Amino acid sequence: MPGGDHQADDRLIAQVRLNIAFEQLIVAALSSAAVSVACIVLFRIGALIWSGVWTVRATFMALYYGISFGAIFFLLAFAAAALVGAPLFRALEKAKYRKLWPYYFAAVLAGFFCTSALGSPVSVERPANIFLMVPGLLMVAIFGRLIRPFWSAHPFPADNRSISIH
Repeated sequence: MPGGDHQADDRLIAQVRLNIAFEQLIVAALSSAAVSVACIVLFRIGALIWSGVWTVRATFMALYYGISFGAIFFLLAFAAAALVGAPLFRALEKAKYRKLWPYYFAAVLAGFFCTSALGSPVSVERPANIFLMVPGLLMVAIFGRLIRPFWSAHPFPADNRSISIH
């Protein structure tokens, strides 16, 4: 039975690692949403001031638009973290592969899918919609910074492939 206990321990450790990674994904989603809200509000208010049509009402509308975008982004990012990010983390950990490019690729695909589903896909006719993918890429960058110490603290055994964080 010692082999069975070892397998149960490995499964438990894998589940704890997955939970930690999921929590880091959610923190990254919240951080990215907050940065997105701040950028949208500041850019809109700056554009209003620059064009000379700034009003208090327009400021509140910029704030409303920014918060609405941030809320929608967070909900979609949460869903993407649960449906794509966590399974991707589990698969990559099982393969002993620790690089961020699969997460960036998944963020671009999820961003393209979400913008298409919401009616404003990235296309040749609307190239400015590429900026709608920036929060997802920022989320992956933040996730990379959050998960890097975790990956460094728990390297793979020496007989497997070496750890690669970048």
